[in-house]
Amino acid sequence: MAKPSHTSESDDALATKLAEIARRHLGATESPCPTAAAIAASDGRVFTAKTIISKTPGLSVCALRLALARATAEAAGELNMIVGAHPRGARRPCGLCRQSLSELAAGTKIYIVGANGGPERLDAAALLPEPFLDYRPDHEDTGT
Repeated sequence: MAKPSHTSESDDALATKLAEIARRHLGATESPCPTAAAIAASDGRVFTAKTIISKTPGLSVCALRLALARATAEAAGELNMIVGAHPRGARRPCGLCRQSLSELAAGTKIYIVGANGGPERLDAAALLPEPFLDYRPDHEDTGT
């Protein structure tokens, strides 16, 4: 499990503000997984999303991946911070989200915020120390 890093007060304040924005995006939801995410881009835009649960599990999409998809689709450029918020306590990103973070947001500050707790910074490299690098058959894999 990733160990939280120390953060500055300004980072904590921004992470808390982004968590509030993300939670507002949730609205009144009856979802079994009421998770929201917010991403702050360097151009000042904030991209929010909430988890979509489908009766077919393979069609469910996490808030973090949806927010990353929105930021990518809308050409956000550099991402400054990513925050995941859950009303019942901090939840760590799932495996698919961890892979997406390694591909689309390497080096970006990542926080999780629970209902009553302060922001906890996660180390992306510790979340997924060995990401899947490339699936193309013509790609020379240098890993083991």
